[in-house]
Amino acid sequence: MGNIGSVGNGGGIQGPPGPPGPPGGFDPATSALAVYARAVLPPLPVPPPGIWQPLDFGVVEVDSHQSIRTGAIWRFQPPLPGTYLFQVNLLFQPVGAQTGGISLRFMRNSQIVENEQSFVLTSQQLFPISAQASHLVQLSPGEIMHVELRNNGPLLAQIWPGPPRSSIVIQGVGVGP
Repeated sequence: MGNIGSVGNGGGIQGPPGPPGPPGGFDPATSALAVYARAVLPPLPVPPPGIWQPLDFGVVEVDSHQSIRTGAIWRFQPPLPGTYLFQVNLLFQPVGAQTGGISLRFMRNSQIVENEQSFVLTSQQLFPISAQASHLVQLSPGEIMHVELRNNGPLLAQIWPGPPRSSIVIQGVGVGP
């Protein structure tokens, strides 16, 4: 806090006080800012063209609030209201030199498309190709998010076995209402 009219020497008059904080103060450990999760995707084939496939990032490396549920429909359930950043990085191992397309979409509550991004992928055999997508979303406890992949054709590939591995990172970046 500085003084009005000071030049770094402490002179001048004291500025007005700021507004009061929340009752009991702000504890970032009890806000979405404390939430962090990272999980990786095991190698699996890319679905046939035109089919949306939920992705199971089944190897959970970090989950600060046990918010990830693995299985047929992998999902993230926010423990606290807030703004969350989802970052997905998928690596593909092509079968031969080819060009193809994929789409990724972020789903809220298993039915609402929040964000869909499409990619054209070109590669030579043995070199992994990458698709990266991000989504910023306000969530409340009780809601769920998951990610789906669609092969737009004619891509014949599988998820790269790694290292590095295809992954999802989820970070709380803002506090709830």
